[in-house]
Amino acid sequence: MVVVAKDPTQTVTIVSGWYYPEKAHALDGLYTEGKVINAEQEYLGYGFDIPFGAKIRRVKVKSRLYGSDIDVIVDVKIYDGTTFYTKRIDKYSTPQIPLTPTLVELDFTDVTNWTAGKVNNIRTRIVYSAYLPATAYVDNLTVEVEYTTVEEVEEAVQETITQFIQANWLPLSILGIIIAIVIAIILWVW
Repeated sequence: MVVVAKDPTQTVTIVSGWYYPEKAHALDGLYTEGKVINAEQEYLGYGFDIPFGAKIRRVKVKSRLYGSDIDVIVDVKIYDGTTFYTKRIDKYSTPQIPLTPTLVELDFTDVTNWTAGKVNNIRTRIVYSAYLPATAYVDNLTVEVEYTTVEEVEEAVQETITQFIQANWLPLSILGIIIAIVIAIILWVW
């Protein structure tokens, strides 16, 4: 199993209102600040190079973030090449919007049938909302992908077969002898 975590290298403003959006490129203690309702910022350039045929086991977005007030809402979106999927962080969600810098993990594994091609083209977005004047702070938008390569699957199958044969060698040997005797009898009778 392989686990790869990547940070974005580029950002594009969809709806202005995130101040210093480039500060969300890496987990470094520098924060982009959301202050305008419906401000939306996109992050791309993750640089994944998952091999074709890999089985994607988990896709997460990890971010250290917080709000200046419990009524801050941050929507985190992930793009699979055709559709954006959203997870909301607010006072009603799990995880809730923290009031101090906190590492939050959002599991997007079950939102789509992830393939290597979809992962290799991942983009994320953050959208700001609040019920009153407040600020959202986002330090990073790291995407973490866990996958199994085709070679690992083949090795696991071979190991399982080997273990089965080793665990059952005596019954299999006896079965082989019985089959050989039956074939010999059939051939002798003919």
